[in-house]
Amino acid sequence: MSILRENQPFESYNVQTFIKKGMYDETYFITDSEGKRHFLKLFITAEMPKDIFGDDGMPKEVQLMKRLDHPNLIRFEKYDTANVDGTAYPYVITEFVPGELVETRLMSGSPFSVEEVVEIAMHVLGGLAFMHSKKLMHCDITPRNIIINKEGEEYNATLIDLGHLSEYPLSKPDFLITDLEPWYRAPETFWEGFGPEADVFSFAAVIYAMLYGKAPWEDDSLKEGDSDKDVRTKLYNARKAALSFDGRDDVPDWLKKVLAKALHIKKEKRIDSAERLLNTMATPDKADEEPQRPREEPSGPEGGQNKGDSEGPKDSGRDERGQISANIEFKVAIGGGFADVAGMEELKLRLQQRVLFVLKNKKKAEAYKLAIPNGMLLYGPPGCGKTYFAQKFAEESGFKFCFVKSSDLGSVFIHGSQTMIADMFKKAEQNQPAIICIDEIDALLPRRGAIGTEHTSSEVNEFLSQMNECGKRGIFVIGTTNRPSLIDTAALRKGRFDIIEYVPAPDERTRKLMFDLYLKDRPCTEIDTQALSVATEHYVASDIAYIINDAALISALRDEAITYDTILKCIHNTTPSLNDKVLNEYSHMKDELAGSIAKGGRVGFQAILDNDAAR
Repeated sequence: MSILRENQPFESYNVQTFIKKGMYDETYFITDSEGKRHFLKLFITAEMPKDIFGDDGMPKEVQLMKRLDHPNLIRFEKYDTANVDGTAYPYVITEFVPGELVETRLMSGSPFSVEEVVEIAMHVLGGLAFMHSKKLMHCDITPRNIIINKEGEEYNATLIDLGHLSEYPLSKPDFLITDLEPWYRAPETFWEGFGPEADVFSFAAVIYAMLYGKAPWEDDSLKEGDSDKDVRTKLYNARKAALSFDGRDDVPDWLKKVLAKALHIKKEKRIDSAERLLNTMATPDKADEEPQRPREEPSGPEGGQNKGDSEGPKDSGRDERGQISANIEFKVAIGGGFADVAGMEELKLRLQQRVLFVLKNKKKAEAYKLAIPNGMLLYGPPGCGKTYFAQKFAEESGFKFCFVKSSDLGSVFIHGSQTMIADMFKKAEQNQPAIICIDEIDALLPRRGAIGTEHTSSEVNEFLSQMNECGKRGIFVIGTTNRPSLIDTAALRKGRFDIIEYVPAPDERTRKLMFDLYLKDRPCTEIDTQALSVATEHYVASDIAYIINDAALISALRDEAITYDTILKCIHNTTPSLNDKVLNEYSHMKDELAGSIAKGGRVGFQAILDNDAAR
C-alpha cells in the first residue's frame, strides 16, 4: 500500500496517481493549484542507507540534480520535507515530461526511422554533454529512461530518472546496481567503475536499440537469478562477436561506423564523450575521422548542440550561391496512409474519389476533361487531427511531400518571404507530382486590407499567383487552419483551394477506433474501448493520444500492463479540449463558410462542371 492516496492533498499539491515503489522511495504524479502536473518522489528515510545522504542531510541525488538546468534533462523544481500521518518524509518535485518512453515504442514493435533516431540522439546528447560538463554522470541510460514527445514533425527527447546521478570519477558506486540493465552497461562498469564514457556507451546502445529493436549483442543467455559473475561472463562472451548490423538496409554506413566506435569494447578506442559523439553525428561526412579533442566546456549557454541549431528550416536566407532560398526538401511520404486514420470514413472516401483518383490517373482525367485539383483546405477545432490527416493523405498518395509551417517562410530580407514562396513552388515543380502541406496557413495568407496585415500583401499576392492552377504543374497544396475566416478570400476561389473540408471533433465511434489504434501493439489487459469512447465526449484526437501515452508511461514505470482503470484515471485527470460553446461556434462557422461557397458556386464536382461549361 502506498504512503499517499489518490486525490489526497499534499502540501500545496494534490496527489493524482501513484506510479511505483522503489527500494527506498515512492513516485507519484501530482498537480498544483493551477492543474499543472509534476513528478513527486517521496523518500522513505527509514529504509535508506546512510551513504545515500550528503553532509547536509539531503539525498545526494537531490544535491546533484539541483546543478542541472537543461531542456533535455528532467528539471528539479523543489525539495522539502512533509509530515504524513506523523512521519517526516523528504521529497523532491521535478517537472512533468509528457510523451512516451523509448522502451514503450520499442515494445510496440513500431520501428524508428533513421531520421527520427538521429533527431532524438541530438537532443539527448546535448543534455548529456551539459551533464558531463558539470562533472556529473547519469549511470543508468536505457530506453526506459528517455521520454520522447512529437509535436507536428519535430521530436523532443528528455533524459529522466536521475536516481543514479553521481559525480565522476566513481570507482565504487554509492547507489544500488541491481536494477541496472546489463545489456546497456559499459564493460568497464563491471570491474573498474563508472565514468562519463560509460554513459556514452549506454546511450550508443540505446541508439542501436532504436534502430534494430534490441540492445547490441542482446540474446537470451541471461537468466533470472544469474549471479553477478554469471552476468559478467555471459556478457563478455556475447560481446566477443562483431557487432551485427543485419536486419535493416536503410541504416547509412556513416551511422554504422559511429555506432561501432561508440560501442567499442575497449574504452580507450571508444568515442568517449557525449560532445564528441554529438559532433560526429552532426557531421556524418567526418565519421571516419578521429574525433577532435573536446573543448573545456560544451558549446552554448546550455551545453551541447540543441536541435534548434541543427534541424528544421532556418532563416539562413541564402543558399550556397548567395540566392534567397526556402530551406525545404521534398521526400516521398512513407507510412500507413489512411489506414492509420481512425474514423473519418466519409472524408477519406470523398478524397479518394475527388482528388487522389484524378491525381493518380492523369490520362483518364484528360480523356474525361476532369479538372485537376489544386488544393485542399482542412479546417476545424484544434486538436482534431487536421495536420495528421494531411500527412496521411500525402502517404496515401505516394507522392513527394513537404511539410511547412508559415514561420518557415519568414525572412529578415526585404521581400525575402516572397522569394522563398516562389522557390518553394519551384522545388515542388522539380519534384512533381508533389504535395505541399502548410500548417496554420491563416498566418501565411491573412486577409489583405485587414488591420496589421499591410506588410504581408506582397507575400499573399505571390502565394496566390503561384497556387493559381498549380495542379497543372503537378503540385497539390494542403492548408490547415483553425480559423478559415482569417484567410484571404481570394485563396478560396476556383483554381486554388478547390476543396474545403471540415474536420470535426471525433464522434463516439471514431473515439473507439482511436483508442483501438493507440493501444495497438502496446502491452495491455483486455480493455473495453467502447466504454472509454463513451467516457470521452468532447475529447479530441490529441487528448486521446495524450491519455494513452500518459497511461502507457505510468504502466511502463510500474512495469505492468496497461489496464482499463489506469486509462480511466488518466481520462479523469485530463480536461477535454472542447466544450459545447466551442463546438457551437464551429458549427456556425461551418454554415457561414458553406453559405459563402454556395454563393460563389464552387467546390468539388460542381467546380468541374463549371469549368466545362466555361469552355
